[in-house]
Amino acid sequence: MRVTTQMIENSAKRAGIPMNRVSLLDYMNGNSNSSSLLDGIGKSSSKNNTVTKTGYEKLEKEAEELKKHAEKFTEDGEGSMFAKAKESGSTEEIEKAVKELVESYNDTAAAAAKAGGVLNEFYLQNIRDLAGGNKEALSAVGVTVDKNGKLQVDADKLKSAGVENLEKAFGPGNDFTSKLAFLASRISQNAEAGAKSVASNYSANGNLYSNYAGHKYDIWG
Repeated sequence: MRVTTQMIENSAKRAGIPMNRVSLLDYMNGNSNSSSLLDGIGKSSSKNNTVTKTGYEKLEKEAEELKKHAEKFTEDGEGSMFAKAKESGSTEEIEKAVKELVESYNDTAAAAAKAGGVLNEFYLQNIRDLAGGNKEALSAVGVTVDKNGKLQVDADKLKSAGVENLEKAFGPGNDFTSKLAFLASRISQNAEAGAKSVASNYSANGNLYSNYAGHKYDIWG
């Protein structure tokens, strides 16, 4: 079965992941004229072979932390941060969680960039696109994206944002954090597979090749 751009984009749409700027197939094909996924894997193999097991393990750890922090914001009901803030009139817990999320986002992005590899680059682009797509809501509560793609927090603006704006930017009504948690999970899974591949003297691309050859390749499934 040949993997096409449309197949990947359809899977991404079902998962609710923005795909407006780049496709996985573009990364795999190295922006060449070749339409073969396996060609793209071959082109990136030399880069993946230089990635160490330690780098993958660090990325897995950072992505798991990001997933944990993002999932805090997806909780709904009486026990959620937002419900408690509305009842108490204090947004201190939410502010702390936002700062932790931003720090974890930046750490994960840095680890993914350092690890390299086609899937890590693809996921990194996706979390950056996700932040960019929510730029207005994030900026309203003091979280901005700098020219290098890092998130930054204006603590004073965050403190004065109010629970309604914080919920609009990070709460269940805005799927920013749920999508971020989903992507963090995928990054972690890929990093775990990469670490195992390196430990077994195979590159992460070899593992990807095996999945593709066995017709099991579904990035969003």
